[in-house]
This record gives sequence, C-alpha cells and structure tokens, in this order.
Amino acid sequence: MLPLMLALTANQAGAAINSDEWHRTSVHGHAIFYAMQGRGSTLLLLHGGGDSGEHSFARQLDVFAEHHLIVAPDQVGQGRTPDVKGL
Repeated sequence: MLPLMLALTANQAGAAINSDEWHRTSVHGHAIFYAMQGRGSTLLLLHGGGDSGEHSFARQLDVFAEHHLIVAPDQVGQGRTPDVKGL
C-alpha cells in the first residue's frame, strides 16, 4: 500500500469526473449529488468542508478508479449538492 500512497503524492494531473458519472439521490427529501467512477471494491471518498469530492480528490480519482469503484459525494452545501435552508 505504501508505494501506491507515495505515487499519489506526485504531481499527477487529475481528470474531472465526466458529467455522465454524476448521480443524484434524495436523503430525507434533500438532494445529494455523488460521482461514481471505476470498477472493483467500493471506495467511499469524503471531502472536507468548503470543497467537493471531485476537486478534493482530483489527483487520486483516476489512480483509485483503476482498481476500485469510487463513490465521491458532494456534502451538503458543497460542490453540486445544495445547502439545507435553516442550517
């Protein structure tokens, strides 16, 4: 695992997630957008605040997607997922 992690720190150009790889679901009546890319065992990528799944992991997405099904949701009020009124 260590060689893979070291390879990910290199300056690799990450491709944006294609528009057909974005999906929408509803959780308690609120829209959540998420990207799915790749094949294999599922790897859930959760980004930090003030960012998006696509942007936070731009350099890792292509590498991880070679061996995993990547699921990268945009958290509430971030990326493509709208904010919840009153929060």
